[in-house]
Amino acid sequence: MQGLNLFVREAVKTAVAKHERMTPAVRAGLMAPYDSWRHRAAVLRFVLDIPLRPNHPSYETLLKIEQGLAQFRNSPVCLIWGMLDWCFTPDFLDRFVEFFPQAEVNRLADAGHYVVEDAHEKIVSLLDDFWKRHA
Repeated sequence: MQGLNLFVREAVKTAVAKHERMTPAVRAGLMAPYDSWRHRAAVLRFVLDIPLRPNHPSYETLLKIEQGLAQFRNSPVCLIWGMLDWCFTPDFLDRFVEFFPQAEVNRLADAGHYVVEDAHEKIVSLLDDFWKRHA
């Protein structure tokens, strides 16, 4: 992961639904921050820090964050989700909706993990409309 940059290399190939939008320039921009062993340490740490079990060092922190979400129950929330995301599947969206039942939920059927690359033209108008109504 850190030596060969495989995580990032695979992500720019597989995490987008509209592959034609992952141009060499876009791919290069997404990969640019991870141009050396030292700069890829963050990717390695990120993956190692995913708390999959209660005994993981970050698990308690994640629970505290989750408990703190209740403070936003009366705030406007806009969720925009790529339904083709293989990493953060629609199940994750459902979990967010449990915390934010008032949320405006936008399920983008034709977008994956890199939702901005797949659906920027939809996202911009959704956010513009949301911000105008909740300024």
